[in-house]
Amino acid sequence: MLQKGDTARLLEDCAERNNAVWIKRETFFSYVGKQARIFGKHPELADAAALDAALEALAETGLCELLSTGRGESIFLPHLCRRRIRAAYREGMRKKELPFPSEETLGIRLPPERILHLDLDRAHEFIDFIKTLTEKNAERAAAQAETQDSKSDDEHPVNAESPSADDDAVCASGPQPEIIKISLPADFGSILLLSDMIPRQLLETAILKVQGRLEDSNNKDYFTFKLLPLFKGREPFLNGILNRIVLQPWICRDALLEGEESSYTFWSFFCNVLKQEVEEGNVHLSEDLAVIQSALMIDALSHCFKDIAARKQVRELALKELEQCFKRPPFLFRLDDIRAFQDRKGAPLLGRYSTDDLTDWILKRIETTQDGALPDLLVIQTPASEAEPLFVCKTKVFVLCLRRILETAAHLKTALIKRWSRILRDYRKEAAMESEEALTLLLRRYTEQIDPLLAQILDDERLQAVYEEVGASEECAAVSARLFPDGVLAPWPVLFNLNPKELLNTVRIALPFRYSLPFLVAIVAFFKKVFRSAGNVDPLKDDDMDDLFEAAAV
Repeated sequence: MLQKGDTARLLEDCAERNNAVWIKRETFFSYVGKQARIFGKHPELADAAALDAALEALAETGLCELLSTGRGESIFLPHLCRRRIRAAYREGMRKKELPFPSEETLGIRLPPERILHLDLDRAHEFIDFIKTLTEKNAERAAAQAETQDSKSDDEHPVNAESPSADDDAVCASGPQPEIIKISLPADFGSILLLSDMIPRQLLETAILKVQGRLEDSNNKDYFTFKLLPLFKGREPFLNGILNRIVLQPWICRDALLEGEESSYTFWSFFCNVLKQEVEEGNVHLSEDLAVIQSALMIDALSHCFKDIAARKQVRELALKELEQCFKRPPFLFRLDDIRAFQDRKGAPLLGRYSTDDLTDWILKRIETTQDGALPDLLVIQTPASEAEPLFVCKTKVFVLCLRRILETAAHLKTALIKRWSRILRDYRKEAAMESEEALTLLLRRYTEQIDPLLAQILDDERLQAVYEEVGASEECAAVSARLFPDGVLAPWPVLFNLNPKELLNTVRIALPFRYSLPFLVAIVAFFKKVFRSAGNVDPLKDDDMDDLFEAAAV
């Protein structure tokens, strides 16, 4: 039976003999028929149906594509095309005088529907595409770096022997890079490359071809003379960067990739000088074409990376402003609140960073650190918030608590005065009037009704951990001392500044005179106790909830 490997080898053989990366179906069938007759192997090759089935099975693996064109059916070998392109770039990095690879220089013709076309004359479209592709390739490289140990660029500087991926070893599994054709202006041809070569290998190749022009000392002196008027007072900078192109091109590459302003300025001027120098010549040699192609690509890429660097700076500044927003009132935020954050001038922050940037930023700050410290943002989930979490900055938890304590304390005081006034008018008393533990239970019960979030935070074990981590810091010390006077959370009556004796005195002063006579109160209380089943008020009953809600509504 015909195996996939056999079909793949035969396809490559046929393509190599025809110096092509796509061949007509009839051409391939004729070739394999001859192979079957000459070598007597795989007699099933003579069966067109069996061969069609083998091709379809091979196409499913991605090792070939079956195309239907106006001239009939064809077979395209994308991996063979990628292999040739990579080989051409390796050769071009050794022979710097060669132009960039193209269909003409490779001697192949590609199916137009299998090429992604870019036009350098359409600068905005080109730059937008490069930005998007650069981000995708950076994400892929970061993912690969997590699973592989990779050496730094300093250990592998750019040179003619720079390693690059070889499609010989690429299997059909996983996504494969797209084939891209960049059309250049005027009569400067086109450039064929793969999507994973952008931006790094494309930029490396361009710089190396410029390096080849500068390696001649006469050329270097000539360009220095042409550039000096543009860099008055900056001669050391100019000489330094020209020397780096010749001796340390990888530094120039990294500076461009980082979008450095000085590098961008130099290459803008230098590329113009390179283009003028070539265009003024009467004869365009192969090395001239290589230089002007490199100048065009470096100029376009430098604009792209400068814009990327500018956007990155805007994003970083916006994320810093985002961090400051968490430290402003009301200190507690829902996701919708975070998305609506504005800077100090009232301009929205979302837009300077993307929704994905915001999500990543939040996720990083709600994760517990490796040393076990609490995250920078604490997530609070309450029944009232249902599935929507609330976020608070760790260093602002104490301010949040104190603000809500002060707001709730007034309601609690009013509710207690009404409650105890009603109890005393009925010649009764309750444990909360004398016991701190009972008063704490009553205050917790009331707080759960007035401000359930505050009650949850005060009962949260993380509050003590936050104090131990940042309570002594300059930002938190003043407020945390109010909540943790002895290194532990103060009792609830102390937190809300509610002294039961003072409250009782306030209630008694407002009552009629007869309630201030102890012997009379004791006698009336005795007879009332006789005629009812229970003498004390259960502090956990709900008969005073109306007073509480009235107090909270004031």
